[in-house]
Amino acid sequence: MKKLMLALLIAAVISVPAAEAILIPLPGGGLQAGVPYIFRISANVTDVAVMLQALVRNRLELEQTLMVPAGGTVDLPFTIPSRANEVIIVLDPAMIGSDPQSFGDVTVTILDQNLVPIIPALTFTDPHIEVVCEVVP
Repeated sequence: MKKLMLALLIAAVISVPAAEAILIPLPGGGLQAGVPYIFRISANVTDVAVMLQALVRNRLELEQTLMVPAGGTVDLPFTIPSRANEVIIVLDPAMIGSDPQSFGDVTVTILDQNLVPIIPALTFTDPHIEVVCEVVP
């Protein structure tokens, strides 16, 4: 029984595709520390798990997690920590082991506090994405 559990664990780890990290160039060199932003995430075909992280003093801090339902849009308000270097949005299908072909599109829009987009909306089709935004003091 222990060998079967170990084999299943190894199979699960091996079958998970690696995440693709994408550095998003933003006007002005990046997001402003201490400023509130809204990250709007839209899921097309499947539920999408979203994890917002901040790199603060070279330590990765989990800030918030949420689920975007298929066909839905969620606004994630977030104030950038004053000592953050980067903000990372991790997007994954909600069901582990779901078919990557059925992932569909996920759209990310970064808005300022006046709901004005900072850059055009970004659409991703890869089921494991890390969107990285630099932070300027």
